[in-house]
Amino acid sequence: MDRRAFLRLSRDLALLALLPDGALAAALARAPEAGGSYLSAAQRVTLRALCARFIPGPPEDPDPGALEAGVPEYIDLMLGMFERSPVPLFAGGPFSLRDGGGPNAFADFLALDAIDERVWRTRIEGSRGLPEREWNGPVVGLQETYATALAHGEVQARRGPLPLAPRAAG
Repeated sequence: MDRRAFLRLSRDLALLALLPDGALAAALARAPEAGGSYLSAAQRVTLRALCARFIPGPPEDPDPGALEAGVPEYIDLMLGMFERSPVPLFAGGPFSLRDGGGPNAFADFLALDAIDERVWRTRIEGSRGLPEREWNGPVVGLQETYATALAHGEVQARRGPLPLAPRAAG
């Protein structure tokens, strides 16, 4: 998986900025005791290494990187979002108490309606051969995409670094 593919799969990370303080931490706290929502311990180690490599933080970069932002935990939470209730996808609204006053409507996650659940399950889990999820044909979900990419990353890591291509003169 190249950097662009990784970033494309992680594009929903921008949504973290919209979550109220503590919402992600609360959702992660509901994860199983093994430490992850969906990924195995070995997959989480590989994902953390990839995140640190693609978006480094200190000491390579003075700004916080993917590990400091909790990107691997967020990805794991996203892949396993249907393992908990309510599904930690949509927060309430329209006010979040950022400007003070009023209730924090973003403090709790909203239940998905049937269509949203089907669309998001298809996006996350894939179509799995279910006719109701294959309205546009078979879909490979993010769970399978990440599992394949992490397995590939692990194989590549065991092989060692790839040799650099010689630079053209000029």
